[in-house]
Amino acid sequence: MRYWLIPLLLWAEAALAASPLPDFEATFTVTALGLDLGTSHHTLRCKSGQCIYTADTRPQGLARLFTKEHFWEESRFSLSDDGIRWQHYLKKKFDDDRLVRTYTLVRTDRGVLYEESRRLYPLRKNLFDALSLPLAISRYSHTGLPDKPIWLQDNNWQDRLTFTIKNRPQALETSEFNSLKTRFWQAEGAHVRVSAWLLPSAYNLPVRVEVLNKEKGKTITLQLDGHYRFTHASQ
Repeated sequence: MRYWLIPLLLWAEAALAASPLPDFEATFTVTALGLDLGTSHHTLRCKSGQCIYTADTRPQGLARLFTKEHFWEESRFSLSDDGIRWQHYLKKKFDDDRLVRTYTLVRTDRGVLYEESRRLYPLRKNLFDALSLPLAISRYSHTGLPDKPIWLQDNNWQDRLTFTIKNRPQALETSEFNSLKTRFWQAEGAHVRVSAWLLPSAYNLPVRVEVLNKEKGKTITLQLDGHYRFTHASQ
């Protein structure tokens, strides 16, 4: 490599890391208990600061022999100078092509409504669902962390999260990319521990996410399988 290129490459990487995550499509491998369960295809689309983030998760390989369940998720939120303002989350569970259950969480003036049970949770400023939380962390890497705590909303609980690790350089070994230079974040609450590896050279795209359910003692991992593309910059 020509040595005069090194400062240019470092500047380009720093510029990407400082820029908001643009619209993208990416495919992740889903694993739990050391087993590959399937793939999850994610799509982010934003227009005039209003965003829709979807995930289509399906069993693959040997997992298809044991289950035909798959899930479709949608998170809606708006972008602001200091992060993300969450609005709506929808999850659909299918058995083959048959819809068997839906989960809907909606931000209202009175609180966060879990529509299927009509249960109402307190409205928090920095609140996210499990799908949008890694994107919120990516956004915070650009805007800085908020003064107030962040919250994770589930249909069964609401968890206050505290960051225990913030923006730590960490090499991530992958089969697709060998070693990646990432920034590692970790947040912990009473119910979960969430870990996210962001890729500064790709707008701080979350390339690996781990969610530990403390009650079940089970960790779900999503890791980028090598397929991603950016479309245009989010507004």
